[in-house]
Amino acid sequence: MLTRSIRSFWVGLLATLIGASLLLHSWWNPKERHLPAPPPFLPISSSTYLSSANDGELAHCLLLYGLFGTGKRMRDADLLLLGTSHVAMGLSAEILSRRMSAALGRPFRVYNAGLGHAERWAFISQVIQHNQIENQKILFDLYGIRGDGMSPWAEVVRSGNALKSTVLAGNVWSGYMEKWLFYRFVPHISIAQHYAQNPRSDILFYPMQFLDDAYWFRNLETGDTSAFWSPTSGMIYSTAAPPIPNIPNSLVDAAFLEPVIRQNHLTPFLTLIPFLGFNSQEAALEAHAVGHPFIFLNGNGMGYWDGGTHLDSASRDIVTERLFLQMQAEKLDSPLVFPVRKKAK
Repeated sequence: MLTRSIRSFWVGLLATLIGASLLLHSWWNPKERHLPAPPPFLPISSSTYLSSANDGELAHCLLLYGLFGTGKRMRDADLLLLGTSHVAMGLSAEILSRRMSAALGRPFRVYNAGLGHAERWAFISQVIQHNQIENQKILFDLYGIRGDGMSPWAEVVRSGNALKSTVLAGNVWSGYMEKWLFYRFVPHISIAQHYAQNPRSDILFYPMQFLDDAYWFRNLETGDTSAFWSPTSGMIYSTAAPPIPNIPNSLVDAAFLEPVIRQNHLTPFLTLIPFLGFNSQEAALEAHAVGHPFIFLNGNGMGYWDGGTHLDSASRDIVTERLFLQMQAEKLDSPLVFPVRKKAK
């Protein structure tokens, strides 16, 4: 009996050592995994969150229902940035806040509420109404789809409620963290050299769909984009891609903005964030047709991580600086334009 127990102990210990060795091997030799790109980081800080994945458009959830403090941040903002993913990836609330604070000599709060999926004004206006955003200055980017529809994800989020959106966010985040841990720490075993050259044919101990998902990360405090990860290219937000020709100059019909602007006593500034082939003159005519000021942005020398639609992170910072300088030139960095606002409740 004792001999059998000792034998079982050593067999168990040997199995444990082999398993630990495999884990260490996978940790120290990531190149042998034959992965298409490094996995995205695990967001564990309170300021970074996963905002978009194949199984959930979480920024829509957070912004419509004001979850995790986003509603208060939007109401507190001296300037609220609104529009599509062109705003979310093409402007930095953090940089604009810092520059305007220095110009005004006091804290100036900016929040980036841009939404992906080419979100239209119909949903953006509901974000404004639902969060009781009133008597505020907004900067709205005119890129978008004409009409009064919503993206499929907007329809899903709107048909739910705050509780359902919170549960959805929790499920997507916990699922992502589970996939990330398996992806990073569990060894990948290939059954042949042929299969080793094709990571999708490997025998893997983590969910395969992780390789098919793209992940978009944003800063909870500012709304700015932190990173974007592609399963084929890795971290792509910081890298410019070859240009894609003939991107349409699609503009929102600015007349759609008017009812909510009047009802909520908003003061709009309109602009057009650069993309390949963008036409600021056409956008300016759209803005002037409804009697709102238009801020021109110079698109020279820009880089786009997806080939022409969305600015990369370096160009985002440059465009934000150009936005501030243009606001300064038009004397918009003035206490008369941006008086001190009380914090929202």
